Amino acid sequence: MSEMQALQFLAAVRSDPQIRAALTAGRQIGSMEELLQFAASLGLDFSANDLALAFRHDWTMRWMRHRAGPPARGHG
Repeated sequence: MSEMQALQFLAAVRSDPQIRAALTAGRQIGSMEELLQFAASLGLDFSANDLALAFRHDWTMRWMRHRAGPPARGHG
């Protein structure tokens, strides 16, 4: 089980419309166990705790990027 794989899952859900559609189609994911099984079908193995930690890290990084503002532009 791996927090890194949970982070990969979060990134895949954000970036892949097919994965998002599969998650929302018919609201077939109704429990954490079903979500973990769905992730396993994508080849990603992690626990609910790994997912919670990954989610926390993901949002912390988003917050830090937001607080930093847009990247500085060079002169010239």
